[in-house]
Amino acid sequence: LNWLRRERASGTPLGAICSGAYVLAKAGFLDGVETAVHWAWHDLFTEEFPDVRLVRNVFVAKERIITASGGTAAADLMLHLIGKAHGADLATEVADQMVYNAVREGSAAQRVSIQSRHGMRNEHLKRAIAIMEASIEAPD
Repeated sequence: LNWLRRERASGTPLGAICSGAYVLAKAGFLDGVETAVHWAWHDLFTEEFPDVRLVRNVFVAKERIITASGGTAAADLMLHLIGKAHGADLATEVADQMVYNAVREGSAAQRVSIQSRHGMRNEHLKRAIAIMEASIEAPD
């Protein structure tokens, strides 16, 4: 934590991927900052760091400290940063080299679609599952 504090004080850009944000939050760097962590850690993170503004985005790059929710979100963030610094053409070229064709914006939701998660395509069933998931904490 001391090393991170020295680096931050000297102006070094900081970021974290997934649960790596825990260390930055422990140092107090994420208080009031929009932060992306993997959805599975949201409840625990909120309990321990109530001042951190968690979002369910795949990444956050508009804050002083950048965060990605993990996995392929780190690739999305990297491509975003390349595009911002060097233009969309280079970011697309890098994505092509990675055989990465589903580049997401930072505001994209973390969760996989119901269809992919449950391996089905029936629209009625998809809607029913969505309704159940939305009211699982307070069923009527």
